[in-house]
Amino acid sequence: MTLADLFLLALRNLQQAKLRATLTATGVAVGVMAIVCMVSFGLGLQENLLARTLAKFDIFTTVPVTGASVSLMLELQQNGSAAAAPEEAPAGAPAAESPRNAFRRAEPRRPLDDKAIAEIEAIAGVDYVLPRVTFTAFVQFDGKTRQLGLAGAPLNPAHLPGTSKLLAGQPFSNDYARELIVTEDFARLFAHAASRRPPSSPFAPPGPELNEAERTKAASQLLDREVVLLMLRAGSAAGRGTPAEAVAGPGGPAPAEAGLERQVFKIVGVVPTLPAGAMFDRMIAGSSDLMVPMGQARLFRQVNSDPLSRLGAALLGDTGYPAAVVHVTDPAQTQRVYEEINKLGLRAISLTNQLEEVKRVFLIINASLALLGGIALFVAALGISNTLIMSITERTREIGIMKAIGGGDGQIMGIFFLEAMLIGLIGGLLGSAVGWAVDGLANHVVNRYVGGGGKPLVEFFFIPWYLWVGAVGFAAAISLVAAAYPAFRAARVDPIRALRHD
Repeated sequence: MTLADLFLLALRNLQQAKLRATLTATGVAVGVMAIVCMVSFGLGLQENLLARTLAKFDIFTTVPVTGASVSLMLELQQNGSAAAAPEEAPAGAPAAESPRNAFRRAEPRRPLDDKAIAEIEAIAGVDYVLPRVTFTAFVQFDGKTRQLGLAGAPLNPAHLPGTSKLLAGQPFSNDYARELIVTEDFARLFAHAASRRPPSSPFAPPGPELNEAERTKAASQLLDREVVLLMLRAGSAAGRGTPAEAVAGPGGPAPAEAGLERQVFKIVGVVPTLPAGAMFDRMIAGSSDLMVPMGQARLFRQVNSDPLSRLGAALLGDTGYPAAVVHVTDPAQTQRVYEEINKLGLRAISLTNQLEEVKRVFLIINASLALLGGIALFVAALGISNTLIMSITERTREIGIMKAIGGGDGQIMGIFFLEAMLIGLIGGLLGSAVGWAVDGLANHVVNRYVGGGGKPLVEFFFIPWYLWVGAVGFAAAISLVAAAYPAFRAARVDPIRALRHD
């Protein structure tokens, strides 16, 4: 008999025992549905965290970098230039090293200065490098004064930290222009204390819900407004700690303004405010409601540096930037860029390594959920074995006739394997369909009663194509395993005794 003949014979046998075959296939369907629902829940968690939440923050193309601290730079300088090179064990030295030395080996060995930034930009695959230049200043706007944090920003608006578009206005004209780019909530910082948003709070309450057109119109009203940055006048008595009252003479400036220099800037652009939950963007790119051109930020940072920073600069020269963010053109090159940066003597943080750890955790979770669902499929496999064994008892005479007319053991086993595989395929397809329907209903209910608010739909249960295809294939494979003993038993039936069987 050909394979087609065996298939038709197996299908006919199942049709002759419809109720038993249906119940057995239903058991397989329940097992497959349990696997699909449980694994889809784990995949939904993984999809929402990795592919949707973290992907918004460019985690796959971002490499944070730091240089050596002032303390470590002093230590390296005092130990000589050889200390700045990577530590290597001398010949014949024991392999073991103290925990402190092992920690020091991971420390950066050079400052993150302009030279280091240029070397990073020369690495193949690096799109751009954004040094973090931040400082605090007293800002006057709309007749009020606030102490706010400012940050340096690049000329290219696509490289702005935390955002890639302007709601209104235009980018900086040059690196030393007296221009500002502010967030759309900038004016609210100068409102009454009871109504304004707490500055730099990652859990800040959202403002009034506005559509895109309303937000753009409100942002346009900030353009060309003047903002004053208050600085200590170089060499002023107030700057050396003398009380302001002692500086102001008869007819001179008001005591509160003595020794101060007013730097007038103009708002040229407005960017969206980072959402309250954008913790990753705030951590990596920093959070500031005012941005000045990078050249101006460097000048202000030098003028406004604290005494300890000035002392460190006097001892070491340029101590560099506290940190920088490296953006890579292709996620596939992120790990290589990370390794190249570390070879330069800097410290790069490998977010991709952390991502692999998260994926490993989800792999364990999904495997555990699949194992729990597989218990139901194991019970269904026992039902398949029981069904086929009962079929052998009922069809003993038929098996004897087949052997008497030349049917081989392989053909007899093939019939039972095909019957089991058909049960597994039917049950697998049915279970996958029911699991897909249950997951779709669960997603709808959760989004309606938990999410709500017109927010985008979230797939709490995620069924990729490989899940349901794999579940159907796994059900068919388990069915074949369950059919091994009944098929082997059917092949060993003695044809003479089988023909005498009533």
